[in-house]
Amino acid sequence: MASLPENEMTLGKLQQQFTQPLRSPNDNTTPKNTDPTRFSVYKRLIFNNIEEMFRNAFPVIDSIIKPELRQRILTDFIGHHQAKTALFHEIPQEFLKFLETRQHYLPPYLYELAHYEWLELAVDLSPITLADYQYNETGNLMTGIPVASPLIAHATYQWPVHNIGKDYIPEKPLIDPLHLIVFRNTRNDVGFLEINALTALLIQLIQKNETATGEKLLEQLCELVPSIDAKTMMKAGSEIFNKLFSLDIILGIKEE
Repeated sequence: MASLPENEMTLGKLQQQFTQPLRSPNDNTTPKNTDPTRFSVYKRLIFNNIEEMFRNAFPVIDSIIKPELRQRILTDFIGHHQAKTALFHEIPQEFLKFLETRQHYLPPYLYELAHYEWLELAVDLSPITLADYQYNETGNLMTGIPVASPLIAHATYQWPVHNIGKDYIPEKPLIDPLHLIVFRNTRNDVGFLEINALTALLIQLIQKNETATGEKLLEQLCELVPSIDAKTMMKAGSEIFNKLFSLDIILGIKEE
């Protein structure tokens, strides 16, 4: 293959020359053979698209941070983050990865709040349809094999992310970790449930389970948490099963 003349710019260098001013808000240069007005409009369009994504994906954060911080976050993201996807609906996850690296100038609670808001969005936008799953919603959760919804996500936080808003900004982290389950029910409504460590452990057992009945899962839980006697565990476990079932976090039992 014949080599390009030395004075001809490679495609990579052309792309770099074109995108560098786009990624830097303080760079007012315009690439060669480019109309300055059109380039300025294009540059503003990129910022507006990222800003719209931010407002839609992280509405609570957008409502509580100062405009100066929002501007810094957005321009920093555009200027420095190397996204691993070109799909716009995956940009919120890229933004979350970026925020994890910028905690030195963010409020201490903000990354966890961003993770919580992204988790709600991820569950909401999941392509999974519960109608594609087979389960018996009238079966006994104690004697049958409980089926966990595929549309749930558990996370543990040090900050009360579910309460943060314009009227409440925490000054210090929680004493005990906060366990939250984000879920999408059969009506496609997204919600959350604050749970304790015991319930979180039970949900993990259900998600990994293929053959054990609800009773057997509670017996396993007794072995993992020996401080709770079997009778108390069975009673509390049955109540937990019913609560999770009422929210579609547990869908029912496996069909025979």
